[in-house]
Amino acid sequence: MTHSWTTEQDMPSSGRLRIIAYSPKKGVEWSARWQDTQEEPLEKVISTIVETLQASHDHILKLMIAEDAAEARRKKSGQKNGSATSDERTLEKSRRLSQTAGSSLPKPLRNGERRWL
Repeated sequence: MTHSWTTEQDMPSSGRLRIIAYSPKKGVEWSARWQDTQEEPLEKVISTIVETLQASHDHILKLMIAEDAAEARRKKSGQKNGSATSDERTLEKSRRLSQTAGSSLPKPLRNGERRWL
């Protein structure tokens, strides 16, 4: 399965590289971004990027497992969209905790949210 993301917005071109990491799994909204700047070129933050991605692995895996369980439950019960299962509530609680835990991990983006550096 191939995932892609496209957006069209009028923005001034900085001619700088941006690295975006994201979970391609439907229902798992996690992303982190790093922007090349004159003050902080990407070459100097590569180790930070790698450390952030490695540190995020377990958190993302938990989100993916919770989403798999929620999807299986939705299919099993034949739920219509809009009805939250206990797994979905657990997933949302996990997302909220990750946002308020004060960790150094990037916070997940919500549907449609865009974060520009």
